[in-house]
Amino acid sequence: MFLDGCTPELVTLIKMVKLALGIIQIVVPILLIVMGSLDLAKAVATQDDKVMKSTMATLGKRVVFAVAVFLVVVIVQLVMNMVSTNVQNSGSDTGLGTFTSCWNAS
Repeated sequence: MFLDGCTPELVTLIKMVKLALGIIQIVVPILLIVMGSLDLAKAVATQDDKVMKSTMATLGKRVVFAVAVFLVVVIVQLVMNMVSTNVQNSGSDTGLGTFTSCWNAS
């Protein structure tokens, strides 16, 4: 079912973007955590306190980045839904509500 302004090409593009975002949302955090764990294992093996402290700081940053990458898609969808609701409530025809409807439908 295609909504107003929702062409098959647009639906295909949205599906590809959603697939890419889903892959990024899962793979990037896992890679960041694995890389951080390997760095931490190397630092523990050297038994140098200075290296271990800097590695712990780096691991902390990577965990924060992993959580941010995982949540960015959720935040974007939340903002899009809020904008779509505001556009529908205001009655203005900017085309933004149509794109959001296509995004949610595909």
